[in-house]
Amino acid sequence: MYRMCDFNNLDKLTPCLIEDTECIRKVYSYTIKKLQFMESTGIHIIREEKGVTVLKVLVSGVNHIKDITSYMLQLFQQKECPLEQIEIDTGKINEYTHSDIECGTRKLIQIDYMHDDGVCEEKKLRRVENDDEYSKRKYDPSDCDNNYPKYPPDFTVIGHSAVYFINKDKCCTTTTYSRSETVVPVKNVCK
Repeated sequence: MYRMCDFNNLDKLTPCLIEDTECIRKVYSYTIKKLQFMESTGIHIIREEKGVTVLKVLVSGVNHIKDITSYMLQLFQQKECPLEQIEIDTGKINEYTHSDIECGTRKLIQIDYMHDDGVCEEKKLRRVENDDEYSKRKYDPSDCDNNYPKYPPDFTVIGHSAVYFINKDKCCTTTTYSRSETVVPVKNVCK
C-alpha cells in the first residue's frame, strides 16, 4: 500500500477524506478560604493537605486598607506551585506593610488562599472517517516536580462509535494527537 507522503508514487495513491473536529470541555474545581487574624495574636500557620496557593493578602484598620499580596508572595517564595504551609506573624503587620497604615488602632490581616484544586477535561474528537472517539482526563494542576508544574496526563479513550464508512478500506493510517496537538501517524492498519 502507498502512503500519502510517498511522493514517488503519487499516481497510485488512494486518497482518504479525514475531517477532525475536536471539542474540549474543562471543569475547574477548587476551594478558596479567607482567614483573618487580629494584630498581635501570635504566629499562625496555614497548612492544607495538597498545599496552599496564596491569592490575596490585605491589612486593614478601621479607615484604611492596604493590599500587600506581592510583598507576601515574595516573602513566602511562592512561584507557580503551591506551598506546603505559610506562616503569618501577626506581630509583624507593620513590617509587612512597611509602615503603620493606621496609627493607634489594632489592625487585621486577611489571607485569601486556594487549595484542593483540580481540573477535569473531557475531549470529543469527531473524525469523519470511520468513527467518533470520546476521551477524558482528570488531573491536579498544582502537582509539581522539582518546583515545576507537572504536565497533565494523556486523555483516556472512553468510547467509540461507527459513523462514516465511505472511506472503508481507503484510509491506511490511524492517527492520534501528540501533546503539541499535531496529527501524528501511529501505525499502518492496511494489509
